[in-house]
Amino acid sequence: MTWLRRYARLMDSSIRLPFGARIGLDSVIGLVPGLGDIAGAIFSSVILIHAWRGGVSLPVMLRLLANVLLEVVVGSVPVIGDLFDMAFKANERNVRILERYAANPGRVKARSLAAVWLLIAFLLALLVGLCLAIVAMLQGLFMLL
Repeated sequence: MTWLRRYARLMDSSIRLPFGARIGLDSVIGLVPGLGDIAGAIFSSVILIHAWRGGVSLPVMLRLLANVLLEVVVGSVPVIGDLFDMAFKANERNVRILERYAANPGRVKARSLAAVWLLIAFLLALLVGLCLAIVAMLQGLFMLL
């Protein structure tokens, strides 16, 4: 677990900025348009693979994956995404989850399951909202005709 913690620190907080904040290689790589966020996700998969090989339960794996995907999706938005990437630190977040899982697997599994259900509910609400917005736009378009 020590090397995983070091790896996460390298990726998320190994560089001190002049005003005190810390960023890592993931934030620097993420500045490259297009490929940066994809490369960051590939580097983050090292932690996911380690967790999978270690036999982490499915709800915890989904939570770890959701952290990486959130960082990739939001990170792909210019400027705002880069700032989010610098603050969210998915790799360090995932290593903390794995450390807590090693200490108390039942509790972390239960919390991860709750987080996964919350994410599913959010995505369903987003999907319903998008469908309603499309219907409203189509109604407006037909009223113009």
